[in-house]
Amino acid sequence: MYFQYTMTIPKNTPVSAPANFRLSMANGVLNKVEVEIPQGAAGLAGVQVWDRGRIIIPFNNPNEWLTGNDRLFQIDNFNYLHTLPWALTLTGFNLDDTYSHNIVFGFYIDTAYNSQSSGGF
Repeated sequence: MYFQYTMTIPKNTPVSAPANFRLSMANGVLNKVEVEIPQGAAGLAGVQVWDRGRIIIPFNNPNEWLTGNDRLFQIDNFNYLHTLPWALTLTGFNLDDTYSHNIVFGFYIDTAYNSQSSGGF
């Protein structure tokens, strides 16, 4: 199953107070994640993905962000066991003082694996 979400990060959203969005999704194994940062972001916007208070993208480092300009991040063979509560938190900043930026997330989930056990890599 493929699930896509576009996160709009308002202008003047600092790293110290990022925008957060809780994204409900299907249960299963999260096999691949794509994050598209559009042309025009100019490195002024950055995102992270969290699961139950733990950063999972970029890999276990809360001080790093995915940033760029006209860049597509593809995280293959992710194989993260996504379990209850079947939601992720998308976090983003935008230092641009003129424009909001839309970051597109793509999640490839294997729903054939249905478990309520604890998640992990």
